[in-house]
Amino acid sequence: MPLPGFTGFGKRTQVIRDISSHGKWVGLYVDTRRFRCKGCRRTFYEQLPAIHPQRRITARMIAWLEPLTLRQTFAHLAEETGLSRMTLRGVCDDYAARLEQARILDTPVWLGMDEIHLLRRSRAVFANLKTGHVLDLLPDRNKPTVIRFLQSLPNPERIRGVAMDMWLPYRQAVQAALPGAAIVVDKFHVLRLADFALDRIRKDIGQTLPKNQRRGLLRDARAMRKRESTLTPTQTLRLSLWFENHPLLKKAYGARQAFYALYDAPDRREAEQRWQDWERALDPELVPAFGRFRKTVRNWAPHIFTYFDHRITNAATESANNLIRIANRLGRGYSFPVIRAKIVLEPHAAPWGYPRSAVGCPAHRR
Repeated sequence: MPLPGFTGFGKRTQVIRDISSHGKWVGLYVDTRRFRCKGCRRTFYEQLPAIHPQRRITARMIAWLEPLTLRQTFAHLAEETGLSRMTLRGVCDDYAARLEQARILDTPVWLGMDEIHLLRRSRAVFANLKTGHVLDLLPDRNKPTVIRFLQSLPNPERIRGVAMDMWLPYRQAVQAALPGAAIVVDKFHVLRLADFALDRIRKDIGQTLPKNQRRGLLRDARAMRKRESTLTPTQTLRLSLWFENHPLLKKAYGARQAFYALYDAPDRREAEQRWQDWERALDPELVPAFGRFRKTVRNWAPHIFTYFDHRITNAATESANNLIRIANRLGRGYSFPVIRAKIVLEPHAAPWGYPRSAVGCPAHRR
């Protein structure tokens, strides 16, 4: 029966998508009435109950689909439901916007900061080092962007320490936004610089060797990056042959091992003493290769040795970077907002009964 002030103006048949059944797509054929206003002469279709107002999808399918858009790829859901990827992207965007509004950041005691190169740009990543929860993924790693995020955290005075790599804008941002937090340079990045110095000498020696020997030296490069106590008998034998023929390589390996031993120090005072001893014992022949490494450690020494006061590392943030790479690799063509939603907002998605994906918060996965 037409509504008062309106007249019937035909109808149309619509196909409304519903939850798939037994692996088959489901569509509901619905006759929707059309009305015309007697005053303004404009026409409109009646609103159907339990149907999404902007999409020809049932409300129950939207409720079922929304959490899955953050946990599965759009390609997989398109194949399962018959919906287009653009429709699924729209559902994901709407759901992510609601989650973003409802999300409450929990300021951690120990904060991890790192970056990942994603979609042709370096992005800042923040994680709770205690739980492994990804706090946020920023569109860039510029100092103003990082400061705005740190200042947006509730109760920033809770943060006792921040683990980071040796990126100067990070240090400046923390000093500006969190003056009471200790800055801890992640030991992995420091040790990696020592590995780079050793690799430089190995590559220089490799350039002087015949092709077959150069390949052998390259094959043993992985063993050279291991600590001496973790080498297998075969690796120990192979390295001893290289060291016998190339004394400079042996000196570089020894210097690298001696610096690794610095992190075995029981306290900060002992670690600083070991660093001074290491510098004094460095062979002059190694100075060209280890010069940059030595300069970097000197410049960042206060924050490098703060590690021995708090013993925190950035391992949780590095793990988050791996999860971000997985999310990006699983769905080719994802935009930055979609990847961010899958990483940052996925742990907040409900209901919990749906299968968890390989991305999201490690502390929430079971």
